[in-house]
Amino acid sequence: MANPAAPTESGGLSLAFLLGDDQGGGNEAVLPEALGSRSAIIESSTDKAAPTVVQQKAEDGQLIALAAYTTSQQSADQVNHGWKGVAIFVECTAIVTTPVVTVIIEAKDPVSGAYFPIATFTNTIVAISSRIFMLYPGLAESIAETDLEIQALPLPTQWRLNLSHVDADSATYSVGFAYLP
Repeated sequence: MANPAAPTESGGLSLAFLLGDDQGGGNEAVLPEALGSRSAIIESSTDKAAPTVVQQKAEDGQLIALAAYTTSQQSADQVNHGWKGVAIFVECTAIVTTPVVTVIIEAKDPVSGAYFPIATFTNTIVAISSRIFMLYPGLAESIAETDLEIQALPLPTQWRLNLSHVDADSATYSVGFAYLP
């Protein structure tokens, strides 16, 4: 067997190495690079064909780049790899007249590709401000707090963010996110 600690041709690590089975006993699988920036600690069990991820590395990033917008904006599709929730950070740096922007998290149907709103936050963007919108199961909901709103729902596997503009007035903002364990 080749060095089990070496990356495979697909860029993943040999699962046999991670489980401590470097004898090539037929239980080898590949931990795909598709996990992105995640790191995983694999919990060994007697059934080595079914490892369990017990720790994840934090993931965060940008959903919508800083710019002036007058129409609704949707983020690219996001794939949740087992996180319970997400924090959405909206930084509004300029407005023209009286924009009204509603923050909506939408779940994606994996079969049809259609989007369904699962969380429509009531705390709209109407002024220069920094806001946090959280989707996390089991938390106490806070509706229309000044800078924070929480909805106690789990994050779906496939989702996107929709910033819905009620009118054509301009708002300059950026949107970031962080998955929550």
